[in-house]
Amino acid sequence: MSRLTPISTTEAILDFIAGKLKAMETETGKRFSQVEKFPGSSSKALLEFLPALSLPGAAIIYSGSGIGNRPLRSLRVSVALLVEMYQDDDVENLRAHIDAVVKQLDQQISGQAVVFVQGDDALELPDNPALAATLITLKIEDH
Repeated sequence: MSRLTPISTTEAILDFIAGKLKAMETETGKRFSQVEKFPGSSSKALLEFLPALSLPGAAIIYSGSGIGNRPLRSLRVSVALLVEMYQDDDVENLRAHIDAVVKQLDQQISGQAVVFVQGDDALELPDNPALAATLITLKIEDH
């Protein structure tokens, strides 16, 4: 017996998020110079991957999923945002990026999946004091 509603594929959902982020603009052009899906799974690899992005940059990080009855599947995804941190107004720039991404992604629907923003946290990049980073946590549920 097959499911009445198919579970959305992970790659399709990550591509949906990447497309939303790549399409974001400010008054002066593209919001992010680079948007990439993080291909690894270790914290060490992530800390090496993030500083290599063009700034401002965004990385989509898949953290796993769970299968249940309702929702059928829940994915855990984070979006890392990186900006230069040389001047005081760079902090405001990071907050503006956070607010724009939350507004762009929260409660968006892709196929059978709904994206919910759960929060954001500072991300420490100990070897890169000139960068500021944050992780926006998403929960994606098939419905």
